Amino acid sequence: MHSAAGVLIADFVGPVLVRSNEPRPLQLLLQGATRQGQGEVLLLAFSRAPGQKIPDCLTDAQVRQVGHASYTICAAEGRWTIEGAKHFLHRDVGAQFYRALPPVKVPWSKRTLWRLILIAARLPL
Repeated sequence: MHSAAGVLIADFVGPVLVRSNEPRPLQLLLQGATRQGQGEVLLLAFSRAPGQKIPDCLTDAQVRQVGHASYTICAAEGRWTIEGAKHFLHRDVGAQFYRALPPVKVPWSKRTLWRLILIAARLPL
């Protein structure tokens, strides 16, 4: 992940949604699927927006840290640099978590008991 071009922070595949929140602390948000994960959604936020206008949607974007607080966003639509920013990375691991847990099989007696309780609860007194 280290190269002359910097450290790879995020490698998106397909469309990447871009939201710019100028007056807020997190001024730029990138959200999309990662190349490494199986449909895993990645949210990358920056404390500063790039100097140039960035489109609302990017394709196959890569984000690299090229200096202490300097980042480069490369996509099919172009290249943008963010200076003097911090980044915050959030990975949605919910799908991996639920894949790792085996489904719980409820015994038929317990299902029948709860069915009878719910039927009795519907009866008027």
